[in-house]
Amino acid sequence: MKIARSILFATLCLAASLAQSATFTVSSLADSGAGSLRNAITQANSAAGAPHVIAFQPGLSGTITLASEIRISNSMSINGPGATLLTLDGADSTRLLRIERTSGAPRSVTISGLRFIRGFAESGGAIYAFDDDVTILASIFSENGASFRGGAIFLAEADLTLDGVSIIGNHAPSTGQGSGGGILFSAGTLTVARSYIAQNTANFGAGMSIVSPRAHAVITDTLIQDNIAGHTGGGIQAGTMSSFRMSGSALVGNFSGQPLGGGLYLTGSNDPAAGAAIIENTTFSGNVSRHPSGQASALAASGGNLIVRNSTFALNATAPTTPPVAGLITGALWVDSTATTVRIESTLFDSNTHGNTGVLADLAHVASSASNPSIVSATDSLFRTMPGASEINGDNLRNQFATSAQLKPLTTADGGGFVPVHPLARTSPAIDRGSNPGGLIWDQRGAGFVRAWSDPGYRNDPLNSHADIGAFEYRGDAFFHGDFEQR
Repeated sequence: MKIARSILFATLCLAASLAQSATFTVSSLADSGAGSLRNAITQANSAAGAPHVIAFQPGLSGTITLASEIRISNSMSINGPGATLLTLDGADSTRLLRIERTSGAPRSVTISGLRFIRGFAESGGAIYAFDDDVTILASIFSENGASFRGGAIFLAEADLTLDGVSIIGNHAPSTGQGSGGGILFSAGTLTVARSYIAQNTANFGAGMSIVSPRAHAVITDTLIQDNIAGHTGGGIQAGTMSSFRMSGSALVGNFSGQPLGGGLYLTGSNDPAAGAAIIENTTFSGNVSRHPSGQASALAASGGNLIVRNSTFALNATAPTTPPVAGLITGALWVDSTATTVRIESTLFDSNTHGNTGVLADLAHVASSASNPSIVSATDSLFRTMPGASEINGDNLRNQFATSAQLKPLTTADGGGFVPVHPLARTSPAIDRGSNPGGLIWDQRGAGFVRAWSDPGYRNDPLNSHADIGAFEYRGDAFFHGDFEQR
């Protein structure tokens, strides 16, 4: 009986709490006044019973041009009508939204279905948030800027979730300490899914800059493309990460001006309690370190433990417009000399180069420190080059060296949505010669493309795993489409 009363009491309390939540409707494109977005948020900030809902009058579309930022200090959901229908415009003179409570416990804010353009501030041109959790869904950020960091979004000391978000053409300074052309994130958990981060610029981390030893990141099904860093981390700069995981994604055509991290510069944690960073089912293609002494075109790993598995590195280049530097250790994947452990598993390297003569450059491992060594292991992988004696100084098992993977051009036409992949030719030596150490169900393309499948009439190695090397599984869709069609 007491239990029944407790359940009833809790139910009534919950109902009372929900009953206090309110919906405030935007009916005007004006910057202020009755029916404006500013007025609706101001009311929601002061009303009890949060989280509240900001809704938009059916049929309302166009642009709301803001003369000053709108502050959000309470928990709420802002449910826009669609990113192609309603735009917030800062006219390059003001930040758009500032999410920061004045007191009390952390708030939670969800934003969906809006476009943010031409916001500008020192940090977080479109959105600035501190110590309050933010979720952004199905929205677009373009042409926003910061004079310091976080061209589109700045968030620190809380969690940020992006799902179905496009962050295109935003900027922070490409000199000095300018960082996070698209996003600057610090100290919390960053979750990015099904998003597109492209054509952003900054000096460090043009697409994203993730900083602080208390930062965690999970990136899935996301394309990071054509971002340009003046210094380091064209696609992403991730510094001293507590944890990092990327899967089902691609870094394509990103640039760095200095030697390291055209695609991704990753600094791991050397805390013994920290787990390994993981990159899986991911393609690095066409990333560039433009510096004449470029060392890491696609991925630079410095510190901590990193596992790279079932991934593809192709057509990445260091110093592509200058003569190759004799004796310089360069590669698509570069590993620091100190306190860094990298395990390469079922991963494919092909047509990565250094210099304007196209010298092949897959793996670069700086001579390991004697007192605090770094270790690189490789298993079930394929390299276009023959690694030097010091480059793989850990396990070296079942690898293929000096071998062409017979990759096809980067494409989305082979299924898998908007995240591109390099398919394998039917005669590729990567077929059936890989492994599946992460127990993955799908290849990079996702549901419907199995991670391990073998053509019964065309197995390269029937005694080994039937998974292919790299991010792509040849005929991985046969699981659903059957084996009756022409192959």
